Amino acid sequence: MSKATTTTTKVDVFISGAGPVGLFFAYQMAMRGHSIFICDYKSGPTLESRAASLTARSMELFEARGLAGDFIAESFAAKGIRVWRNGKLLGQFDYGGDTAYGQLTIISQSNTESILNRRLETDTDSRVHWETELVSYVQDKEKVVATVLDKKTGQEHTVESTFIVGADGSRSKVRKENKEWTFNGTAEKTQFALADIELSGKDIEEFSERLNLLSKGPDVFGMIRLNPLPDENVDDFSTYRVFGNLTAYNPADAKISNNGEVDHGLVAKQGDTQALTLEFIQSWLDRFTDPYKLTAGKLIWASQFKVNERIVNGYRRDRAFLIGDAAHCHSPAGGLGLSLGLQDADNLAWKISDVLKGVSRDPERLLNSYNLERYPLAEATLRATSNSNDASFARNELVGYVATVAAFTALKIPQVRNFVYERAMQLNICIDPEQSNILGKFDKGLVKPGQFLPIHDPLRKAIFPRATASKANRYIHRQTLRDILVLTEQTAVIYIGTRYSGAASNQDIIEKFWMQTRSLPVKRLVIQSVVNCKLARHPTYIQEDEKEEAQESFYNEERIDAPLSLTRQIGLLPLLSNMLSTVQSPPGVLLVVRPDFYISQAQLVHNEADLMSSLAYVSDMFTEKVK
Repeated sequence: MSKATTTTTKVDVFISGAGPVGLFFAYQMAMRGHSIFICDYKSGPTLESRAASLTARSMELFEARGLAGDFIAESFAAKGIRVWRNGKLLGQFDYGGDTAYGQLTIISQSNTESILNRRLETDTDSRVHWETELVSYVQDKEKVVATVLDKKTGQEHTVESTFIVGADGSRSKVRKENKEWTFNGTAEKTQFALADIELSGKDIEEFSERLNLLSKGPDVFGMIRLNPLPDENVDDFSTYRVFGNLTAYNPADAKISNNGEVDHGLVAKQGDTQALTLEFIQSWLDRFTDPYKLTAGKLIWASQFKVNERIVNGYRRDRAFLIGDAAHCHSPAGGLGLSLGLQDADNLAWKISDVLKGVSRDPERLLNSYNLERYPLAEATLRATSNSNDASFARNELVGYVATVAAFTALKIPQVRNFVYERAMQLNICIDPEQSNILGKFDKGLVKPGQFLPIHDPLRKAIFPRATASKANRYIHRQTLRDILVLTEQTAVIYIGTRYSGAASNQDIIEKFWMQTRSLPVKRLVIQSVVNCKLARHPTYIQEDEKEEAQESFYNEERIDAPLSLTRQIGLLPLLSNMLSTVQSPPGVLLVVRPDFYISQAQLVHNEADLMSSLAYVSDMFTEKVK
């Protein structure tokens, strides 16, 4: 029995749940300077591997927050997929593509949580309240008041916050406490299992570098290496994740479960299915990998679970928000669940932060955009994983074989291969401008609002301080926009005025851009062609208190016609190629990039009137700086 409430804590944001999604959200809020209270019923980061893969898009988001290096250090990079049927290799598909993370990043959930928890403790003053869980909460127009239970002391405490965020999984307390929320969908009867186990054997190298998907009849088995490849001759064992269905999969048996008991991810009751012993896993392995010889060693962890496919009826209820499995749960097909939740957290964090800082001109509009942008992506993921299951577990042997062969035949076509790769790595994820209420306009040919900031060749700093006896300009610093914007908490407003050497200068537009954005709480950037930047000095219109900012704001592009130039990647180059005459003044581009690296606006600027029209969108989104 709990003891009476004795203390009240006041914070900006209350976060229920300290899994990977809750920790990632908490880290971002704390790094932005906000006070948080994050709690979890567990005693610390999980010791189980659970979700074990990160897509390229999630790694790109981690890089934007200064976290990617920690994940690379603890992960295994799988370079592709191999598909087998009845012991025969049907084909393989290697990763690549328009990303710095052209691999499937394999890392156990225990490592993911440990990294995020460690960085929260190292980089901020915030700490997780372990063995503490949400009991209830109420909200009004001004605040949220939550009651939490400290399981160690049996003491209840009150936490008062501006917002509450549920990152507490498919059986979310935040969701259940508000009766307006439903969590409708289906509950599969199929029992699935996964295990982490040490494997060895003379044929282990056949399975060591890629994700392996093996099928026999209507059943599917998968295996992927978990730990980084050991140094040569260190040992003969390596840890693998193995997974598959234990009972027959039949989508017709799925039970419609509208607001019923959620058993997504629950361990099967004793007696329901085969015990996951070392002997059983060896027989499971033999059945699918025959004629190859693999030996199961130490069984590290094993679990049986069920799958629900559900989605909440909206991600926001006034001051309460849901992220991750609290808002959606689905089949583990494709390993997209964790990455989808991390992207929820990334989308919501900067929006709540802007509202708390008072820089959003329309807070309700901004907060509502979270549901408008993320809900359609979750719906699409649920459809995709459900369709993947239906294809993978085809009950008819001939149907399954034909489907698999047809798929790999199609993958030989480059366009199909790129399409599949981008979906698997979530590089195809864009925000639908028709759904979002905060995206701006774009001009034909330019990158569209809702697209992720493309990769491009590095830019060169344009302003160099004069060298002195004690400080020389020894290095030329080159960075991409993603590099420049790492750890940036603000929306970036960028004027790109690159052009060929024969074109007239656009210094008057650049000066107007700088002066007009002076009062806005944004990150300003100016990018010109190196041939149009005559002096590596501060322009005369830069005020004394802006000089430090300007040194990090002005950049040059060295070759606008290079294959991966920024000018080409944003769609400006074709327009410049048609305007080589010195009489004509080619347009620039006003590019707006959100803190989550999605593009908000891309408009051509031919003259001052165009500039002012484009900047009207930015002024409409933000309040002016407090002087």
